[in-house]
Amino acid sequence: MTPELDLKALEKRVYTSFHQDGIIDIFVGLLLFVDGLLMLSGNAAFVGVAVVIVFLILPVKRVITVPRIGMAKFSPARNSQLTKFGLMLLIGGALVFMIFALRGSSSVLTQWMREYFDLVFGVMFALLAGAAAILTGLKRYIGYVVEILIIFTVGYLFNWPFPVALSITGALVSLSGVVTFIRFLQKYPKSDIPEEIRP
Repeated sequence: MTPELDLKALEKRVYTSFHQDGIIDIFVGLLLFVDGLLMLSGNAAFVGVAVVIVFLILPVKRVITVPRIGMAKFSPARNSQLTKFGLMLLIGGALVFMIFALRGSSSVLTQWMREYFDLVFGVMFALLAGAAAILTGLKRYIGYVVEILIIFTVGYLFNWPFPVALSITGALVSLSGVVTFIRFLQKYPKSDIPEEIRP
């Protein structure tokens, strides 16, 4: 194996390890869970909770993940993947917003979307999780694809309110994140390595 391949393999291992803490899973799951509660209750306080959840991800990773495996500075190619992932999330959020906005119109397409809203949203959500699995290389996201499709299909068949399916999805993603987080803590106790690792 050439030195260049060795470095790429090392970078991939460091990158994967940095995202094996389950923290993003926990917070994204909490965000979905809180969004579901917001839709069910109409309590605006949940909006503030959702904002706090989003801004806690990076600080928590700095406090918990960095002392254990260090902070990696990735190559431009890897950073490009992260940028694409961020853009994908923005596009996905815009599409979700569009779907909600179109529910109020009266065209044939929007009537169809209202009829199959849970399935449409579930498929879109699953596609986002699948794209995240491809771009990040994290295999556990493939499990989320299956989970999302099952929950939203069951919700459609049994007439669950959409917020209920969303909250259940969030709760299961967070639970999976907690399990991943516990395994991460067991595998990577705090170490004295430098804060920055350059693969």
